[in-house]
Amino acid sequence: MKRIVTLVLAVVLGVTVLAACGGDDKKTVKVPGGGSVTVDDNGKDGSFTVTDDEGNKSSFGTSTEIPDDFPKDVPLPDDAKLTGSIYGETEGKQGWTLTFESSKDVAGFTKAYRATLEDAGFNVDTFSVMGSGDGGTAIAGASNADWQVSIVGSSQEGKGNLVISVTPATSG
Repeated sequence: MKRIVTLVLAVVLGVTVLAACGGDDKKTVKVPGGGSVTVDDNGKDGSFTVTDDEGNKSSFGTSTEIPDDFPKDVPLPDDAKLTGSIYGETEGKQGWTLTFESSKDVAGFTKAYRATLEDAGFNVDTFSVMGSGDGGTAIAGASNADWQVSIVGSSQEGKGNLVISVTPATSG
């Protein structure tokens, strides 16, 4: 856990350094308590790689498009607008977080996406909707043999918003 917190802090610090310094696309940042991380902006907007002293790499990026390598067997919500996407890769395992907006409130949006996941063969392990309309919230989790899908939703200003995170299924 300490290593994850240190890495996250280093990433935030590294991005700040890149934004402030410009020029060279690779910066090494000393981490409090010892060690360092190297941040490389990969030459693409919104994309960077962090490497720690032990050679562990994590890559991150942002976009308003579905990433090309997003798993084709994970369905996307119907009747929704993608408002952002983030991807990451750590130790060869990828993960994605997508944000969507819908004209449906969070209750309707989440229930419709639950049905879409079930139709695609996912088991919905957790599902909770609290309220509807503005201020409503939702939490859901689904999985299949390959993927875990976590969903957090809310309603604001008459629109439903979903944050969908996809990670490899854990064995166990």
